Amino acid sequence: MHRARSLALVAVLALVWSSWPAATAWAVPTRQSDMPIDLAALAVYPSDTGDDGYVLIDGKSCITAEACANPIFFGAATEASLTEVGLTQAYAVALAKFSEDGSSLTRTLATTLAEYDDRAGAEQGMATFLSWLADPASEEEVSSKIGDEAQLFDIGGPLPADPSSTGVVGLRFRVGSLVVGIEIRDYTGTAPNRADLEKLARKVAQRIKTEQSAAEPGLGALVIHHRATATEFYPHRGSNTVRLLQENADQFDARATEFGAAGIEDVFLSNQALVAGDDPQQTDILLSIAAYRLPSNSEASAYLYAASTAFAAERERIGAPIDEPEEPPIVGDESVWYLNVYTDAYQAMGYVRVGNVVARVIWQRNQPTPAGEEATLLRAAEQELLPGAQYSAEAQVRCLEDGGCPGLTRLPSRLLP
Repeated sequence: MHRARSLALVAVLALVWSSWPAATAWAVPTRQSDMPIDLAALAVYPSDTGDDGYVLIDGKSCITAEACANPIFFGAATEASLTEVGLTQAYAVALAKFSEDGSSLTRTLATTLAEYDDRAGAEQGMATFLSWLADPASEEEVSSKIGDEAQLFDIGGPLPADPSSTGVVGLRFRVGSLVVGIEIRDYTGTAPNRADLEKLARKVAQRIKTEQSAAEPGLGALVIHHRATATEFYPHRGSNTVRLLQENADQFDARATEFGAAGIEDVFLSNQALVAGDDPQQTDILLSIAAYRLPSNSEASAYLYAASTAFAAERERIGAPIDEPEEPPIVGDESVWYLNVYTDAYQAMGYVRVGNVVARVIWQRNQPTPAGEEATLLRAAEQELLPGAQYSAEAQVRCLEDGGCPGLTRLPSRLLP
């Protein structure tokens, strides 16, 4: 099942985020000048570190100044101050390493990126990055050029907001209208290596230049957003499957095998809370979009049918409630739709293809399923959730065809149950 993971539900993630007090046959059309850069594709991922021990905890994005005025991104920055400097969007992702038995946190690695309207705004905005480390007494010389205005900070002891930490190094720099902050934090008494941090920063700086000149945007810039903030990241990037928090070896191997066998290049996952509900720990109505990029149209078509058929077969094998809509929507080049009921949710789900990209779009309502009510909830999924899922899928198709999806995609309130 596909559920948005709350930062507050994962203890280690809360620790990392809360202590940031400041914060091919077919291709999508050529990048438009007004299309947003895929910040999630620029961040540091486990495969960048050269260390098999890192796992991805979570990623968060924001695409309005109001949503970005959040401690995860900029700490005490206000909507007004972010608007003044022309903030366009921001993204933050956290990685972590644990002890061999998984009982204790040993190291974290966090990346924050922000895009501004212009270079001047980025120059002003840079002061909000790693500001909790930006003590002149802790600043060290950067060994060689990394973007513009690079600053490196090294704190040998714990941070006031994170007394369990035993050493922190951070580096912030600017490339054009983008600002990047990277921080490595240790919990074992082993000082983080500045050279390792600089190496990661150079990799990100080079990736920014590559992204800005790319003919097509990354999947993160192609996914629709009905809400100004989302939990999203790449679980598979550059043909490398990313290890995720709380995922065991068998689960990781299954994902890696599936993506590798299909020849999938990138997978981007976005979870958005459409209706928050009364329980802060659980979203009432969730939109989940997974976008898969394959080398060709034919390979994407084959994956759509293989993935959707395998999903239905597994549901039927275990006797789980599943059905197809009475009149399945026709969306994109081809699509397959299902209605599903779980013990704690029901959903409408569609696999949709546009060229060499497959998007799996889910509208899900989270609530307990009373015994014997499965058939009723299958009908509810069709009546309450399918129209919204179809709307999101059609909007997603337009974004893929247009080569990008900047800003918010309007969602009519009539579609919300």
